[in-house]
Amino acid sequence: MNHENELEMGSAGAGIRTRAGLRQHMAVNASGASVRPLCPSSGTPANNDICNHEAIRFSHVLYGMGKDNNMASCFSVGLDMSEKGTPGKLPVPVDPSKIGLLIGKDGANKLKLEEAFNVTIEVKPDEGVAYIGPREGATLYNVYMAEKALKAISIGFGIEEALLLKDDAYDLDVIDLREVARNREDLIRIKARVIGAGGRFRKTLEDMTGAKIVVGEKLIGIIGDFEQCKIAKEALTRLVSGQSHQAVMKFLERHSFELRRRRMELWERIQGI
Repeated sequence: MNHENELEMGSAGAGIRTRAGLRQHMAVNASGASVRPLCPSSGTPANNDICNHEAIRFSHVLYGMGKDNNMASCFSVGLDMSEKGTPGKLPVPVDPSKIGLLIGKDGANKLKLEEAFNVTIEVKPDEGVAYIGPREGATLYNVYMAEKALKAISIGFGIEEALLLKDDAYDLDVIDLREVARNREDLIRIKARVIGAGGRFRKTLEDMTGAKIVVGEKLIGIIGDFEQCKIAKEALTRLVSGQSHQAVMKFLERHSFELRRRRMELWERIQGI
């Protein structure tokens, strides 16, 4: 199965997995009157509300974009991407405790992110917000993935892990623990189950899926390729919903073995070409 254009329909929202997938799932009519994702099977505009999530969120950016799909040309017309009225910038909330990491010594980390995603990043520590703008030649995808990188850092990932998102093969998935925790005590209990004694369960989950996992204050972040994220997210969802560690481990053993088998078959086919 080709996952290049796969659309993840998880509770954390729709996520286009690759640059090709993002372009396929977003369509703008000639007049700029509507933005609709395309159904990957039929090629026609999708009606599913979850499918429309990212297209709608960026619709005001796409209006006015030229045929070359150049983001900079869109911003040059003075479109306002921010509720606070910062023209041409996408606001991304950042955990105040992560602002220093985002910027880095002498701005080194911010520069790495800007170069990796072909964007500009303006950090406003007093607002707890970073504003992302496009550089010359940037596309919607650049801003979209730069936003995900900043979200990853805010959850608790390091800079190098966030930079993995510049590769089309990687994506960020998020589980919001506030959706299942009844109160603060319940939130602490759920996080403890996910982390495990001495962090062992989280480490086991990373080893078995190949994904990178961070348990933040109220969110769990997952960075990996499509199949890694899918298996890790399913395992974590089962755990936070109340399944036992033993049951989740059985699920992981079954699916991680299948994942390794498929990848070995793929590698053998590649070697045989």
